[in-house]
Amino acid sequence: MRLPNFVRAAIFSWLAALGIAANCFGQGSGEAAPKLLADRCERLSGEVLGAHHERVGQWGKAFEVYSQWQPRSLCGTCAMSMRRSRANHLLLCRIHLGQAAEVVDACWKELARGCDDPERLTEFLLVRLYAEAGQLDDLRLLSRQLVKAGPRQYTSKVEGYTESRKAIANASAALLAGCEQAARKEIADHFAVIDDPREESPWKILVAYWQVVELAPLEELKQRAAQESGQVGNFLELLAARDTTAAREALIEIALHADSDHKRLICGLIRTRLANPEPLIARIAAPLAGNQNSYISATARAAPVEFEFVKAWTPPRPGSLPKRLPADLFEASAER
Repeated sequence: MRLPNFVRAAIFSWLAALGIAANCFGQGSGEAAPKLLADRCERLSGEVLGAHHERVGQWGKAFEVYSQWQPRSLCGTCAMSMRRSRANHLLLCRIHLGQAAEVVDACWKELARGCDDPERLTEFLLVRLYAEAGQLDDLRLLSRQLVKAGPRQYTSKVEGYTESRKAIANASAALLAGCEQAARKEIADHFAVIDDPREESPWKILVAYWQVVELAPLEELKQRAAQESGQVGNFLELLAARDTTAAREALIEIALHADSDHKRLICGLIRTRLANPEPLIARIAAPLAGNQNSYISATARAAPVEFEFVKAWTPPRPGSLPKRLPADLFEASAER
C-alpha cells in the first residue's frame, strides 16, 4: 500500500530531524546542542508542513500552519531569516486566497518601516500585483507619495531617521524601476537580467523570473534548462514553476536525455516542486530496468521561496487595487 502524501511528508520531516540531531550532538555539547536541535526541528515542522500544503494547493491549510508557527532561535540571524520566511509565505497564501488588496496594504506598511531587508519580496509583489491589475501608473504615483511621506514621519527627533529615509527612498526607486521593467515585453531583456552575473537587485531578478515563466517560449526555456547539466539551476526551477502540462513534458524530455546524475536531480526536483509527481517520475525511471529505486526515491532541497512567487496565480481584477496609501501607513514603524 502506498502511503498518502501527507504521511510521507511527515516521515520525511522526522527523518530530516534525525539527521539534524546527529549534526547537533556531533558539533555541540552541554545545553546548547539540545536547544539547537529544538530550533532546527521547529523550523522543519513549520516550513516542511507548510510547503507540503502549498505544493498541493491547500492554501487555507498552509496559511494556518504558517500562522501558528512561531520561529525562534538562539542565533539572531537565523531567527530573523525564519521570521522573514514566515512573513513571505503568509503573503503568498493570502494572494492565493484572493486577498490581493490586503497583501498590498501589508506591503506598503512594510516599506514604511524604513528598514532594508534583502530577503523581503515586498517591492516585487507590489510591481507584479499592480501590473496584473493594469495599474502601473497608480503604483508610480504611490511610490512618489511614499518617498515624500518618509521625511515627515522620520524627523531628526527619530532615532536612525537618516537610515529610515534612505531605505524608503531606495524602495521607491526600486518600485519605479520595477514598473519600467514589468512593462517590457521583449523576453530577451528579461533573459539578459538573469544571465548577468553582476545583477544583484533581488526585485529586478524576480521581475525577470516572473516574466520568463509567463512569457518565454517553451522551447527556449527548455533549451536553457537542458544546458544546466549537473545542477538544478535557475531555468530548471523556472520550468518547474511554469507547471503546465507542456512544461511537465519538457522536464521529462530533458531527464530522459540526461546522464544518470542529472536525471536523478530532475526526479528530485519534480518530487519536491510539483503536485502528483509520481506518474512523471515513473515515466523517467521506466527505461532504467532494475535501477529505478534511486530515481523514484530522489528528493531535492525545498524550492527557494522566490520561485513560489513567480508561479501563476489568479490575478487581481483590473483596477481593483488600492489607489491610495494606507491611512495607518506608519503604524508598524512606530512599534520598531
